[in-house]
Amino acid sequence: MKFAHSFWSKPLLCKKFNDLRVGLAVTLVDYALSVEFIHRNGYEIELYADKEGAYILSEIPYDKVHIIENTITDNYHFAASIKFEALKRMNLEDCLIDGDIFLSKGRVFSEIEKSNSDVTCSFFEGEHLVKNCEFADEMFEILCKYDFKYPYTVPIKNKCDGWYNTSIIKFGNQQLKDEYIKQYIEHVNKLKDIDFKNVWPDLIIEQRNLTQYCRANNLKINTILKDFPSKESYEYANLIGFNHLGSTKESFQNTFVKILASLNLELLQKINLFINIYETNYVHKTDEPS
Repeated sequence: MKFAHSFWSKPLLCKKFNDLRVGLAVTLVDYALSVEFIHRNGYEIELYADKEGAYILSEIPYDKVHIIENTITDNYHFAASIKFEALKRMNLEDCLIDGDIFLSKGRVFSEIEKSNSDVTCSFFEGEHLVKNCEFADEMFEILCKYDFKYPYTVPIKNKCDGWYNTSIIKFGNQQLKDEYIKQYIEHVNKLKDIDFKNVWPDLIIEQRNLTQYCRANNLKINTILKDFPSKESYEYANLIGFNHLGSTKESFQNTFVKILASLNLELLQKINLFINIYETNYVHKTDEPS
């Protein structure tokens, strides 16, 4: 089993989630620490990225880098689209993880590797998490105007019971994998001209649609964490060495800088130097008259 990251530079450069410097720092530290843990546990990890994305992550020691084009969309609101370009090219049963997934102990690797379900994901995000999502109202309002066909029908917010979090995704069923990629591309094409602003449509077409398809076809989804979020799930995550930063990543950033410094100070120094050079050159470049 090999691991993979995917990265598309456009959401970062278009400031979808943060300004450029914060986005660079968060991305580079997260991806670097994620790779460091993978290597320390004896596994390989590859990168699938567009040309600029591969350059941004070039200081991180991936075992192999695949430079790919995003043929699905040029709309940066679909930040997960590069994950589907990666999945097209990955072998069945290899594991795609987000850059803010940290697998620090051998036990979590065993849990992922031994899973033989149709698909393995991080955990299920239930109804209470949907209701607390800060942009859920706007997202559902936008998406409900469009004709998604069963089992992909966009739910009404207060009737949505949640979705599987795909920050880790490993397929054991090729037909499911193919359908998952196909439906994502079809829905992006349907929604590609919308300005989603701060809304993240991938929560539905990446995560909710996987949930609905598996339910409709009686397919088995295995999760690394059960009964999330709960005290027991957090304790189990710590026990096996699983950490997903998710929406809290900025508040934890100083902690993970310190962890990376303790594990690989040279890599952190390279990243910091790169951030300073890249930001200066990029700002200068974009300020030049056309």
